[in-house]
Amino acid sequence: MEFGFWDFVIWALIACAVVWVILFVLMVVAFFWFKNWLGRVLLGDAEALEARYTKLLGGGVDADAAVRQVIRQEAKISGVLGFVTGFGGLLTLPVALPLDVFGSIRIQTRLVEFLARRRGGIETDTENFKLQQFAIISGVQSAGKFGAKAALKLVMRYSPKLLLQAIPVIGGVIGYAVDYSSTRALGYGLYERYLQKPPSLPPAMPAQLE
Repeated sequence: MEFGFWDFVIWALIACAVVWVILFVLMVVAFFWFKNWLGRVLLGDAEALEARYTKLLGGGVDADAAVRQVIRQEAKISGVLGFVTGFGGLLTLPVALPLDVFGSIRIQTRLVEFLARRRGGIETDTENFKLQQFAIISGVQSAGKFGAKAALKLVMRYSPKLLLQAIPVIGGVIGYAVDYSSTRALGYGLYERYLQKPPSLPPAMPAQLE
């Protein structure tokens, strides 16, 4: 059977159609996976970290190692969020920017609350703790200075990273590195502070952010 030019064209079109269908299905699956993952990142609270911590304890991990593992996990989640929101560069920045900032703050506030409970022995349902929590992630020395100075600190903290995230692909790498390292530094800095100070003290500013 002779295989002519039009036969080649038809089979090439069929092959392209199959590839596009497969890619479309993969994109749909990836979209819903990312949507569910992002929902857990943005809506998850300190209780989710408590559940993860309890599961680690049940697996035979000691308390200190379990806390450190939760810190590393949250740092990785923060890094992945930074990578995804920075990968598209300037084109996706209008949508990615609020997701990145809100997601990073959400991850770090729940990590602070988890550490305050587990290593600080602190009551986290008070208004004073909420103010102190914001002061910690913004890099302000105390909650009493929190207002405009805290807002300015947050702007200064995110601005350089956001400029670099305007570059496609490279922005994703930068986003991962910055978000991972900042969340890890926050977690370990606060963890070390709680080891050094009495449980009755309010959350202290991590040394890495001073």
